[in-house]
Amino acid sequence: MQSGPYERWLQGVVFFLFLSFPGFAQVKPPAQRAKAVPAKPAQLAIPDARVQQECDAVFMVHFKALQEKLSLYDSEGTPDGGTLSVGRLENDEGFVMKLTGKTDPEWARSYKINGSEPVTFKRIIPSGDGNFLLLGIQNRLAT
Repeated sequence: MQSGPYERWLQGVVFFLFLSFPGFAQVKPPAQRAKAVPAKPAQLAIPDARVQQECDAVFMVHFKALQEKLSLYDSEGTPDGGTLSVGRLENDEGFVMKLTGKTDPEWARSYKINGSEPVTFKRIIPSGDGNFLLLGIQNRLAT
């Protein structure tokens, strides 16, 4: 049986994390997506954040309080106009960050699951009711 791209990708997924945001169920998620690309050390890149369909606004955000290297793998627009981004910190912890608008951090969390193996969040999937499912891996060789 031939498997599609999600089925092939899910074969390597080790865990799921479901994020629920109060009040998001009544708001339709935005259609735009942002993709992360490599950035200079100590800087966070959130490119391709489109304000409108015809606008190609690319920008770089530098958070001085962030002392570790951060790798972002996926970003998703939130119903309140913010951005949810996931990835991995240099200390092998999974990382989730919510930005208000384009650049102001609303909150950030890091996750360590089952001991010392690295945790990497790779993908954000909107659930359709305003919540998000985070997919990740926990494997030193997979980072």
